[in-house]
Amino acid sequence: MAQTIYVDSTSEAVGNAGTEANPYLDFESVVAGDLDAGGLNVINIAGDHFLTKTFNGLKQGSLGNNNVWQQWAGKTQGRLMSAIRISNNAAYQWTESSAQAGEYYLELAAGGDPSISVENATVDGYYRGISVTSANKALEQLGTASASGDAPVIGSLGSLEFAYGDGDTLGYSTFYIRPAAGQTPDAYDIIISEGLGYVDIAFNHHTLRGLHVLYGNQTALEIRARVTVENCVVGLSEFIAIEASSAGSILTMRNTLMTQSHRGLSVQAAGTIDVANCVVHNAHLGMRISDGGATVSWKNNLVIGGESGGIQQSVAFTTGSLDETNNCWYPRLNDGTNKLAYITGNWLLTDATDIPPREDTQVVIASGSDPLLVKRALPDPQVVAYDNHNWELCDFHMLNTSPCVDAGTPISGLTLDAEGVAYDVSTPTIGMFQTTVAEAAGGGTPSSIISNKIITR
Repeated sequence: MAQTIYVDSTSEAVGNAGTEANPYLDFESVVAGDLDAGGLNVINIAGDHFLTKTFNGLKQGSLGNNNVWQQWAGKTQGRLMSAIRISNNAAYQWTESSAQAGEYYLELAAGGDPSISVENATVDGYYRGISVTSANKALEQLGTASASGDAPVIGSLGSLEFAYGDGDTLGYSTFYIRPAAGQTPDAYDIIISEGLGYVDIAFNHHTLRGLHVLYGNQTALEIRARVTVENCVVGLSEFIAIEASSAGSILTMRNTLMTQSHRGLSVQAAGTIDVANCVVHNAHLGMRISDGGATVSWKNNLVIGGESGGIQQSVAFTTGSLDETNNCWYPRLNDGTNKLAYITGNWLLTDATDIPPREDTQVVIASGSDPLLVKRALPDPQVVAYDNHNWELCDFHMLNTSPCVDAGTPISGLTLDAEGVAYDVSTPTIGMFQTTVAEAAGGGTPSSIISNKIITR
């Protein structure tokens, strides 16, 4: 029988009846059978829910069930957390090392062992892997001794390097960091993952709607089944925001932000992937396809910030294909050059309907030395507000002068944008929002006037 289960982890509720007026305090208080009875199980998360490492067990429905995990309307965004955000967290404090001036170690707010066994960590940004130049590794050191030689030695950390161990004979190992001169660790966004604590969906017919799926050891959200992701924020992960890792993956994404991860989307198996009207923010790479049998549709998406460009395809297609149209590419690249991709690698040429357009009618694997690929001018998509390191400071509405307005292609079945505004079924705007913002007279800060282009057409 279909049912609705209300969960409020803010501790404002006083009981565990599971009603809207008296919701469960957290998922752990829900009886397992409540989520396995069949039919439509709707989980409404009230407030900021900090869920760690238990998404795939108690809360996973039986194969064939329809499980919708969604934000409780009228409340703040639901959050599925799969790691610990240390920055300015009242549960912890930073203590300067007695052995090495300028280095800090993490302990509990009252002092003592924070009981953190670090698998990976990030500092003020996203993890970009070991392939980048040594000059960029200060922000991406792995907090483990088995990091292929990239882990710094405790007691000799460089600026913004970090490590895991006991450099002060504390009797326990903990997280160490050397911030920039004159700074403390709280000046940075520090995320620590413990084990493989990402959200892993292995059963069919799940929908994530209106949630924040944030942080993770390697991947914030791994898909190994038939899953729909709508109006979500996914990322702040060590490596990949969303990963389709199984040949049986059927992933549909709409109006979703993939943020601050090495890759926005990684297609690693011969699944079926359909992504439309999404935003990839500050990712080293918008999407990477590494299986020739994958069938991928990528339309009306904005890839902004980041380093390496839009899409990398590491293997030639065999039985798979890529339908890539009407997207906007605006990566920033390490060397500051305004171009679509690095000069090496199998980077995909953009479609003629993209921004910027490529003079081809279909996507093919291109040589990285192609001058049109490397040096193509990238027009500014003109979002209302942008911050490279903090998605919460971004506003991905478009100014009404943006080249993304009316530049999309119709998407079957999509009726609403991320704010519930009617979707333009003929010429949609690229990205998550169909509304546009009027620029202030004479330039400068955009005005507060919001125009719905569907109404004014």
